[in-house]
Amino acid sequence: MYSEGDDGRAMSNFFWSYNIGPIHLIAFTTEFLYYTQFGTHQIDNQLRFLKADLKEANKPENRALRPWIVVTGHRPMYTQFYVNEIIRVGNEFGQGYEKLFYKVPGNLTINVIKMNVKSELFV
Repeated sequence: MYSEGDDGRAMSNFFWSYNIGPIHLIAFTTEFLYYTQFGTHQIDNQLRFLKADLKEANKPENRALRPWIVVTGHRPMYTQFYVNEIIRVGNEFGQGYEKLFYKVPGNLTINVIKMNVKSELFV
């Protein structure tokens, strides 16, 4: 399923889903809640897309064909050192994703971000 705008036309796909063998793969962006200077409509578009896609993927006939639902994004909700409240519960611009993923479950979520900066001085 490709992401669509309010007029039904395909949009630039910062969020999408695809079936690969026994896996229903869903990709979404976690950046919309951070970069609202480009507009907030994409937050609602993505949330509608995720709700509809997860609902369809969790139908019994679809789970029989693709028992694995894998969701991937960039920024994680939880890390070893902190809980990302913006991604988890949202902000004044939009809802976070934790409640959605509890309500309409998948099997695995993969989110990766690593920003370690290390400076070395060799003498």
